[in-house]
Amino acid sequence: PYGFANKGNAKTYDIKAFMAFYEQLLKVLNRKRLAGERIIEHSALIHLRRIFNADYSGYADLKSPSGLILNCIMFNYDGRIYGSDEARMLQKTNPDIDFSLGTIQEPVIESNSLYKSILSQSFISVHPGCASCAYQPFCGSDPCQNISVFGEPIGDKSLSRFCQYHKAMFTLILKHLYAEDGIGEMLKEWLHE
Repeated sequence: PYGFANKGNAKTYDIKAFMAFYEQLLKVLNRKRLAGERIIEHSALIHLRRIFNADYSGYADLKSPSGLILNCIMFNYDGRIYGSDEARMLQKTNPDIDFSLGTIQEPVIESNSLYKSILSQSFISVHPGCASCAYQPFCGSDPCQNISVFGEPIGDKSLSRFCQYHKAMFTLILKHLYAEDGIGEMLKEWLHE
């Protein structure tokens, strides 16, 4: 839902339908695994690592506080610096707000009040819809998406597609791990990659 890709009423897939498709994909990958062909699906691996390693921070969107600036910095072709690619895209559709961290010639990273404010509000332990969520220890904050969807850095993430998708991923992964089925065994193998 960022930048010019945010068309408002554009058709999109249903999370439930996507997860049914995704589970079929995992079944295909498991059949290939049993035939000796190893293919790792990295979205599942990211979620697995978040579940089993509290310190894993290789995916900026599943961090609390947010990975904005802390996990990434994006240099735009015009020399401007952004805390993420999503922040750069927000700039395109919100020209009245400066989402940049200055320029390569004149960076304003440590004294940037917008980013300080956004980061200070990105602890999900107190966010609406997150405070009592069972998946909170594995999840994170995406303030850029919240700005895009709700118009401010916090919003009620539980109402967002971001939340629906990640909850569904954690649910699917845990279901197979606890069932100790073929997909669960495959997921366990991926953890050792």
